[in-house]
Amino acid sequence: MTKKHLSDKEIQDYCLNHIPDTGIEVHLFHCKDCSLKIAEYKALFSSLDQQPFTAFDFNLSELVMKQLPVKKEKYAFDKYFFYSMSLAIIITVGVLMYPLKKYLHNIIIHFTTFYCYLIIIPAFLILVFLCADTYYKFKSKMNSLNFI
Repeated sequence: MTKKHLSDKEIQDYCLNHIPDTGIEVHLFHCKDCSLKIAEYKALFSSLDQQPFTAFDFNLSELVMKQLPVKKEKYAFDKYFFYSMSLAIIITVGVLMYPLKKYLHNIIIHFTTFYCYLIIIPAFLILVFLCADTYYKFKSKMNSLNFI
């Protein structure tokens, strides 16, 4: 027989038949406090089992769905902004470079291919990264305004 009282968890497990008998019944025979707690828990569990399941007389999902925020549609402006900015930059660079075409042609002819790639590739990458950075800053500002 155990000298200490049973914990609430042990009593609940015993009432629900979740634990095997490990001397609890001997303790309950000698301890009136724990026997009283067992009787209370069994009465509580039986009253809970007898409770009918409640059903709402209204459509709960419909009420909840009405309270959810409506998702805004994304406009084509957001979708094609990056492409339109890229095209505008390419056209601007082309228009600015057109008057310098004979000078650029002479520069490219006199440079070796390695030096041309050494200048063109980093310039193109810098341009792409600057455009992407501008686009993401624009998008974050528009999202903070809840515009898009």
